[in-house]
Amino acid sequence: MLTGSDLTVEALVDLARSERMVGLSDDALERIMRSRDVLMSQHGTRLIYGRNSGVGALKDVSVPQDVASDLRMLRSHATSGGDEVSTEAIRALMIIRLNQLARGGAGVSVPACQRLVEIVNRRRYPRLYRGGALGTGDMPQLAGIGLLLAESTSYPRSSTGSGALAQGDALGLISSSALTLADCALASHTLRRMLKASSVVAALTWLAVKGNREHFCEAASPALRTDDALRVAQWLRELLGEEDYAPARVQETFALRVFPSSVGAVMWALGEVVSMTEDLINAGVENPLVSASSGEVVHHGGFYNLDLALALDAVVSGLTQLSSFALSRIGLLADGRLTGVPDYLGDGSPGASGVMMLEYFAAWRVASMRMEAGPASLQSVPVSANLEENASFASISAVRLADMCSSYASVLACELVAAARTLRLAGTAPCGPRLAEAVAICATLPQEHADRDLTEDIAVANGLLSPLADLLDQF
Repeated sequence: MLTGSDLTVEALVDLARSERMVGLSDDALERIMRSRDVLMSQHGTRLIYGRNSGVGALKDVSVPQDVASDLRMLRSHATSGGDEVSTEAIRALMIIRLNQLARGGAGVSVPACQRLVEIVNRRRYPRLYRGGALGTGDMPQLAGIGLLLAESTSYPRSSTGSGALAQGDALGLISSSALTLADCALASHTLRRMLKASSVVAALTWLAVKGNREHFCEAASPALRTDDALRVAQWLRELLGEEDYAPARVQETFALRVFPSSVGAVMWALGEVVSMTEDLINAGVENPLVSASSGEVVHHGGFYNLDLALALDAVVSGLTQLSSFALSRIGLLADGRLTGVPDYLGDGSPGASGVMMLEYFAAWRVASMRMEAGPASLQSVPVSANLEENASFASISAVRLADMCSSYASVLACELVAAARTLRLAGTAPCGPRLAEAVAICATLPQEHADRDLTEDIAVANGLLSPLADLLDQF
């Protein structure tokens, strides 16, 4: 049951990726009903934004108090374009919006909320596109959901009926950043898994180049300033603690030496995103806010998600640095002086290229990430006759984080291919059980070392990142 107060990112992702039924608790329905009563009691006594007035630059224009006005708003605000939103993200969006409505701050009618529950449980998803959300509200996408409430077909753009929609429901429904939060939740869940996988991949590289384990030993813990960095160091000790080799160097390059602190920094920044996301999926920030407890309808700017945009920008920036370090580790693996095997991990044939183009592909990915890593929160755009003269662009940052996760996974996959090949060529077998299990997982990678197209190797390695992350789930 959705209560409006205790939905976590992990629970949301589980609901979005499953076919489990959802519902609204009795307390939630009571709050929704009281909020609706407060809104309707003031409808005829004052101008309320988007309920009996226009919206945006038309805020001071009175509009008829009927469902037809709501339908007009939904049809116009559904204008969008660009990439389609995935079914997974649409389902997450709907669940988030329901949970927010359960707070009782929107003034949306109970039948509309119950109809949205029915749509989620029947898995009826409209076709939605990403364009139009600037970080002040995902209005085009939520308007598409609203039109689905208003009619009976699965494609809502030409709705002519009112369905479960009641007078004044339109703005209350679309006044949310539910898609942005869905993107944050899904990307955060994925990135958490990628950061665990990166620790396993880095441990394989560490073994392949006989890296100095002193950099993450227990005695070095006081130098690590966050719990997340300490956790990464612990992961490396679990993976490499039983290996028996003398380190080849006193100090490693930063790609290895600062691994715990750099990955820990991104984990910390990601934790901030997760915390903000959970706050917002359990918050009523609709404008205007309808307070059932005080009996007031108040206009505000609390929906402006600059804090979330800044947090997302920090994760993107950190993830770009991690990708650069992964590329550097690929360079270490390609250096025969460090590994004791042929340069670029070839089969020994004169001039064999081995994984040379693997490094090029990873470098292309890293360069692309750097190009995309500029802070979205620095952007500015005036809309609605300059009444809304800026935007947070949290929506764009959230989509970009998902794209960055995909790029980072590709770079990690390249490192994994190179690390597994180095261990095979050197005949190095891990001593510890966890790293031995990681090597066993990597046995599904193509084994041929002769020069060939490595595209398939990268794809296979990408699919191995999740099972490698599983190795650290208990820590």
